[in-house]
Amino acid sequence: MKFKAIVLASVLVSASAMANSDIKNEIGISAAPGEKVLINGQTFFKEKEESFSLLRFLGFDNPVEVYAGDALTNETGIETHKASGVILVRASQDQAKALAKEYGLEVVSQAGSISVLKASTSTELLNLASQLEAKGVTLQVELVNSAEQPE
Repeated sequence: MKFKAIVLASVLVSASAMANSDIKNEIGISAAPGEKVLINGQTFFKEKEESFSLLRFLGFDNPVEVYAGDALTNETGIETHKASGVILVRASQDQAKALAKEYGLEVVSQAGSISVLKASTSTELLNLASQLEAKGVTLQVELVNSAEQPE
């Protein structure tokens, strides 16, 4: 009986210690599988291609690409988001129309200095966002949470 009590006590102590520590990183458990991608200053994970790639194995993999419709998971691995292809930009109406024409985007709506632009499903969103930011445009790539409706 004493042996069972000692084992039970040690299991409880170990479980609480593991819950309060960052043990998952120490033993190599990742919270969310996939390729790490930074969107709007937040870290997400895109499901990784399962096939073997020698370049990926050697660390020469291409950067992660995100297209409209791609599913992304947050760092906890619990919430799933979907890239909608919508980009909010802070620009004058004329500048937003010029950007839309230059990059093949559709102007969905405009209100004051905020414009809603829609990219096609063949447009790589991270590259587009980088190009717009290089021009000094403030933007946000819309990610739709599967549990919430976009605002």
